Amino acid sequence: MNVKSLLACSLLALLATRPVLAQSPNTEEAREHFSRGVEFFKDQSYDAALAEFQRAYSLAPNYRLLYNLAQVQLERHDYASALKYLQDYLAAGGSELDAERRTQVSQDIARLKSKVARLLVRSDIDGAEVSVGGSVVGKTPMASPVIINPGVVQVRVVREGYQTETRTLTVVGADEQVVNVSMTPGSVGSEAPAIRDDAALTETVPNRAEPRHSYTAAWVGVGVTAALGVGTTVFALRSKSADSELDDRLNAFPGQPSRIDDARSQLRTAALVTDILAVSTAVAAGLTLYFVLSPSTETAPARSQAGVGLAPAPGGVVVFGRL
Repeated sequence: MNVKSLLACSLLALLATRPVLAQSPNTEEAREHFSRGVEFFKDQSYDAALAEFQRAYSLAPNYRLLYNLAQVQLERHDYASALKYLQDYLAAGGSELDAERRTQVSQDIARLKSKVARLLVRSDIDGAEVSVGGSVVGKTPMASPVIINPGVVQVRVVREGYQTETRTLTVVGADEQVVNVSMTPGSVGSEAPAIRDDAALTETVPNRAEPRHSYTAAWVGVGVTAALGVGTTVFALRSKSADSELDDRLNAFPGQPSRIDDARSQLRTAALVTDILAVSTAVAAGLTLYFVLSPSTETAPARSQAGVGLAPAPGGVVVFGRL
């Protein structure tokens, strides 16, 4: 979902929320925070937008705000938090959500579940505090797995009177991992050696060779990168134009849903193509840089070590050796 579509959802949530917020003594303050959150969202300042929406929700809780919070977390690539917000939104909305809306949100939840991982930490000591990525997620024994974002994460298990156990994991979407930790008695705050649970990296030392650069591949890379860059620019301008057209149709009164949907579809297509071309440009640029800086795989034959020596001979000595 692109920025314009998310912003449209935010504005719709704002309009739908006002009648409910009117019953709260903190209505005006909550609405101010919400409005600032929308502005921050438009500026793509997602951390600030998240803070404003969270403050608005704390002042005047309304389930519609949970959807806005989920959209911000999606833009921040915090899929685990976005999933929780959408699940809470669906549960809190209850009968107020029509069948079409519930179906849409359920589909979003299903897609997010494929992007997050599940982690369960087991320990031989009960009451140990479990942290993932610096955030406390529970104590042993854990009743159920926790939902975490994919990537490289650090798991810490802390218990008074025992050494702190640390694990570094690499998790991927839809992954399910179980970490078993044995606590070792020790002084409070002492740290056990960190253990990396994923595959160890092996280091290889290349043969000595004189570097020889592949300039032909580099020039080809420059050409491809330039072409992709031009394509990215063209579709970025197309996305901007489609964005402006969608604005005009959203602000038209009375609105025409078919024209709005058509404009939104064009914007999504242009934005998707722009993103694909931008990523391709970055990859091509990286490969070009690699060809410029890295030597070829051909190696020069190793030279024999020079040596000089003397040997006795009839009537004197002879000098022998090699270069």
